[in-house]
Amino acid sequence: MGGLFSSKPETPQRRPTQDYRGRVYTYQSNVRASPPVPVTGQLRHNSYGGATYNFESLTIQPPRLSRPIPTVPSIRHQPPPERSQHNSSIFDISLDPNYNVGSVVTFTELPSYDSEYRVVTNMITNKRNFKVDRIDKIANPYLIKAYELKREQKRLQHADAFVEERLLFHGTKRANVDAICKMNFDWRRCKAHEYGKGVSFSPNSTYSSNYSDPGLDNKVMLVAKVLVANSCIGNKFMELPPDGYDTSQKGEDGVVIVKYEDSEFYPAYKISYHVLDENFGKGNRYKSRGRRII
Repeated sequence: MGGLFSSKPETPQRRPTQDYRGRVYTYQSNVRASPPVPVTGQLRHNSYGGATYNFESLTIQPPRLSRPIPTVPSIRHQPPPERSQHNSSIFDISLDPNYNVGSVVTFTELPSYDSEYRVVTNMITNKRNFKVDRIDKIANPYLIKAYELKREQKRLQHADAFVEERLLFHGTKRANVDAICKMNFDWRRCKAHEYGKGVSFSPNSTYSSNYSDPGLDNKVMLVAKVLVANSCIGNKFMELPPDGYDTSQKGEDGVVIVKYEDSEFYPAYKISYHVLDENFGKGNRYKSRGRRII
C-alpha cells in the first residue's frame, strides 16, 4: 500500500573511480552505521589495532605478542648492616680472650711455648747477658686502632715505597711503662735526641737496655711495632725529616730509629728481665737491622 510518505528502500550508490591508466571503475559503497557497543557483560572491551581498550575503567592493556618482551633485571640493594654498640674490629685486634673491655690497657703473660714469646726472645741480640723473666702482651684497643689507621694512611701516602712494619726495642724506666701503655710513646719523655727530636727505637736489645733502670735486676723494656717507609740520616738538630722521608736513623747501620708522627708506633710487648753484667756491650758497634714482621 502506497502513500504519501511511503518510499522505496535506498539502494547502494555506485561511485566511479579511475585508476592510473585512466580506466574507470565503480564500486559499491557499503557504508552502514556501526552497531551500538553493548555496555554489559564481557563486551565492554573493544579491540582496535591490537590494543584492548576498557571503556569502563579507562585503562589500556598492551597487545599480546607472540614472544615475550625482554626485561631489564632489577638491582636489589642490600640493607645497611646494623651498627653494634662497639666496633668489634677494635677488640678483635688484640686476639686475647682474657682482654678486659672495661679497662684501658690489659697485660697478659705469654707462656714460654707461645709463638709470640719465641718471636720476642729470638729478637734479643745477646742472650748470654740478657735473661728474660717474663713477657707480657699489651692490649690497648684505642692505641692499636689509631696505629692501624695510620698504617693504611701511610700506605696511601707512600704508594711508591714499601711501608715496613718492624718490631723494635725501646728502653725506658719502669716508672714510665704504665703511661706509655695507656697513652703511647711521647718524644717529650726522651732526654736524648742525638738523631732527631722524636721517639727513638732500636733493633738491638743491648743498646736499648742502656736506657732502662740501672742495676742488674728488676729491669723492663718494651717491644713496639713501628712503621718505616723512607729513612734518612738524622742529627740532633732535626725536628722533622725532609720531604719524602718519615724516619731518621743513626748512620747506615740503623741501630737507632727515630719516629716523628703520632700513632706510627704501638707498644706491643713488655719484657721483664735481668742482666748478668750491666756494663756488657757498652761502647760496641751494633749492626742489627731489626726483625721484619710483614
